[in-house]
Amino acid sequence: MCLETSGSSIAVAKGKVIRSKSSDMLHNVRIGKGNVRVLVKVALKPSFCLPIPLKGEEEIFLVGEAEGYHVAWPKKLAIKGKKGKKVHEALK
Repeated sequence: MCLETSGSSIAVAKGKVIRSKSSDMLHNVRIGKGNVRVLVKVALKPSFCLPIPLKGEEEIFLVGEAEGYHVAWPKKLAIKGKKGKKVHEALK
């Protein structure tokens, strides 16, 4: 799974999408419509800002700080595997 932050086709991290609903909670905040839950495994561009910062008991704003954490990520910016399918297409 390659993750982008702005739709510019620059992969900023590798991770795993965890099936979720927009009403699911993540760090005491709803994931939200149009987003998926992602486990950030490897930061490729650690100084890039997360598209949805993690706020609460732990504040995480950068991709590099998110390694090992579950974060909300826009579906349209999460690209699945070698075929380049968008996550929301792959989850249908």
